[in-house]
Parts: sequence; structure tokens; C-alpha cells
Amino acid sequence: MPKKMQAGLLRVLQEKLVRPVGGSKEQAVDVRLIAATNRDLAAMVEEKTFREDLFYRLHVVEVRLPPLRERLDDIPVLIDHFLKIFAARFHRDKKTVTREASRKLSGYAWPGNVRQLENVLLNAWVLSERPELHPDDFDLPEGGRRASHVAPADTGRAPASTRAAPASAGRAAPSVRGQARARDGSQARARVQPRPKVQPRGADRAARLPRVRARRKRAHRERASDLQLEPGEGGHDAGPSAPHLLPRLREYGIQ
Repeated sequence: MPKKMQAGLLRVLQEKLVRPVGGSKEQAVDVRLIAATNRDLAAMVEEKTFREDLFYRLHVVEVRLPPLRERLDDIPVLIDHFLKIFAARFHRDKKTVTREASRKLSGYAWPGNVRQLENVLLNAWVLSERPELHPDDFDLPEGGRRASHVAPADTGRAPASTRAAPASAGRAAPSVRGQARARDGSQARARVQPRPKVQPRGADRAARLPRVRARRKRAHRERASDLQLEPGEGGHDAGPSAPHLLPRLREYGIQ
């Protein structure tokens, strides 16, 4: 609250006079003031951010209301209260909450207190089409879940990683070294294995030569069929007729 507003409120409490907005005369009032806050006013008085005289004017009867997470027994009562309000507001039958859903709501921290509980219930009421509200009908943010950390029981035994090794462990060292030597020997044998024989390039070319010739001969035959050539006797191609040859020569760019 700004300092100017604090001074105006203090004047109203002391003199019981107010001036309406746009008015020119003050009017007497007789009211009872109820103030609510979620801040520590005593600490604000020490920090000089709240007027001390206004604090003592307001601090007549103090009612401390703990947060909702510290009074879980009130959650079922509040749930029933809000469900009745929703039924009257929307002119529908009153819905109920299952035990699992009630346990889920009671296990939540509720950082927004009662107002957040009301909004969560209203959201489930509007979106659910069932007469009973189940746990999956409530959308609770992850930030308000209470984590239950359970300390491990003290069994008096040392952890498995720190327990003493048995006496027979000393005889396992030679076998480990033997395994290392066996691995080194296998690697050495793998290194001395002969390399696979590689055929010379000339032999590879000689092996591919018949396949190359066959592909060339097949391509020549396909080219001849495109040019509408008729193969002659003895494996030689007969000359094509001029009307068929000239268009094909122009198509392939042959002059």
C-alpha cells in the first residue's frame, strides 16, 4: 500500500470522516474494517515500509489463518462446499469426488491456497461429464507436489562397494594377468595372419574384358534398332535408307 493511501486510511480510522469522490464536504461514517494480508506487517514496520500508527490501529483482533497445506483436514469440507456452490450456479446436480481423487487433492501442497483449490475443482467440474470426479479429472501443476523422501534404514552393514573382499580374491590376480597375456597373444596372432592375396590389375582387366565387349555389342544393337537398321549377313549391318537415316542423324547431332 502506498504511503499516501496509508495516511488517508489512518485519517478515516481516527476521525471517521470521508470525502466522496467529486464532493466538497466530508461525511461521517461508522464502519467496521477487516484487513487481510499475506505479508508480515511487523517486519514491514521495522523496515519503514508500513506506518507504525496504522499497524496498531488495525491490530486489534488478529486471526492467523495457516496455509491450506498445514490444515489438510479442511480440504474435504472445502471440496463439498465448492461442489454445492457449482451445482447451484450451473443449475445441475451436485457431483461427488472419489476417494482416490480426494487423496490426490489432499496430497498436494496448494501454493495458491483455497483459491487455487476452487479453480481446480471448477475446471474438473466443467470438463468432466461423469457424475463422479476421478483423479484424472484434476490437472495439478507439478510445482506443488510434496516429495516424500525416505532415509535409508541403517542396517549396520557397510555398503557393497566398501565391504572387504574375501581372502580368495588374492588368488584371482594371476588369472587376470593370464587373461591379459592371452588377449595379447591373440592380438599378436591376429597381427601375423597373412594378408589376402590380391590379383594383379592386368588379370582383373582380362577378366572384365568379355563383359565389356558384350555390353558394347548390346549397346551397338540397341543403337541400330533406334536408327531402324537391318543387320546384314555375316554380322555386318546393311546401310539404312536415306529417309530413315537423316532424321536420326539430326536427332543425335551427327553431321
